[in-house]
Amino acid sequence: MNVVLLGLTGSGKSTIAKHLSSSLKLPVVSSGAIARELAKRDPHTAVALESGQLAPEEAMRLAVRTDLEQADMQRGGWILEGFPRDRAQLISLMTWTASLPTFVYLEVEPWGIIERLLARQRDDDTPDAIARRFADFESKTQPMLEILEGGGVLHTIQSADRMGITQIVQSIKKLLQ
Repeated sequence: MNVVLLGLTGSGKSTIAKHLSSSLKLPVVSSGAIARELAKRDPHTAVALESGQLAPEEAMRLAVRTDLEQADMQRGGWILEGFPRDRAQLISLMTWTASLPTFVYLEVEPWGIIERLLARQRDDDTPDAIARRFADFESKTQPMLEILEGGGVLHTIQSADRMGITQIVQSIKKLLQ
């Protein structure tokens, strides 16, 4: 079983992934964790992330693919959060997987999560960086979501910012049955 969690920065993807992982006994592959790990090894990536840009495309693809392959070998499935972010990454993901993953979009209102992002106090959670990530989501990820929705393979959890974690996890588990 493969699950892809998508959503705006701060939509709760990592939190939901951890809870799903515990419940489903599947490893989490986190694009945010991968990007932060890449930033530790490469100062240029660190600067890019702090300004709200994404990690280098090729490095992200390689790291995500490697982690997914390891998860498949160890557990026979995975929970991927925060990747793909655009059409090209979606195409890459689809070439790496033998079966269609379950795509879940955690829909939130951007104004509802800005305070939460700023409260995390991470170096890359500045107002300018958040604005850039929101703009990237709108220009790159939203069109990809429309492709998935048009293909009938996107499951949307609406107002995920107003639901409790348990409710969201239960909703996703129902999708997987």
